[in-house]
Amino acid sequence: MVVPLRMHLLVGFRIIIIKAWKLVFFASLLFLILCGLGTWQIFRMEQKQALLAQIETGVNSHPQQLSAFHSPEAFTQIAVSGHFLDTPPFLIKSKPFEGKVGQYVLAPFETLTNGTILVLQGWTEENESIRLTNQPMTLEGQIRYPAAKSWFHPDNVLGNWYRIDPEAMGNAISIHPQPYYILQSHPPSPILPLPNQPHIPNNHIAYIITWFSLAFALCIMVIVYLRKESQRGGSNHHTK
Repeated sequence: MVVPLRMHLLVGFRIIIIKAWKLVFFASLLFLILCGLGTWQIFRMEQKQALLAQIETGVNSHPQQLSAFHSPEAFTQIAVSGHFLDTPPFLIKSKPFEGKVGQYVLAPFETLTNGTILVLQGWTEENESIRLTNQPMTLEGQIRYPAAKSWFHPDNVLGNWYRIDPEAMGNAISIHPQPYYILQSHPPSPILPLPNQPHIPNNHIAYIITWFSLAFALCIMVIVYLRKESQRGGSNHHTK
């Protein structure tokens, strides 16, 4: 019984090497890709959870004086004194809000201690007339950093702004704003305030389960196939 069993295993192994090596190669490659995607989703989930915790901490904190920070973190609640510059605000076009499409109002604010900062006041309809006062004031808001340009963002053109770019906007009016901006908590009418807590989906657990389940299912299918091929090869050997 020992010799036939060994012969059966050798025949099955030979079939796998000769006839199914391409399947094993590509299945192994696909398995590594699926596991890599699952691992990447674990990494992304950890990043997302850290970001959500940072947002939660910032939103629930009391405003602090911006002068206390050298490099404030995103979503920090701050209070800052100064005045808006006597220049027209930047109007960022094609921005949806509560089912309508309008514009964001972004105005340069000269602070007493932190230089010039762009302030995202909120949203208005595109035909709304915006008048800003340059009187001294103290405003409250939340620190934000501009998102990187994506393929879906059209390029900013002087006078036609589609995304926040402190450097380009500063160059347009010869100022040097901070690399971050402030989302104002209580803008003047008719500007509508924007939510201070962004909706960030966290579906990474579902993606993790999906990718690793596909990798596991792939292994099972390949093993079942190779086992059948091995048995078929062994049967053919015995019939000869």
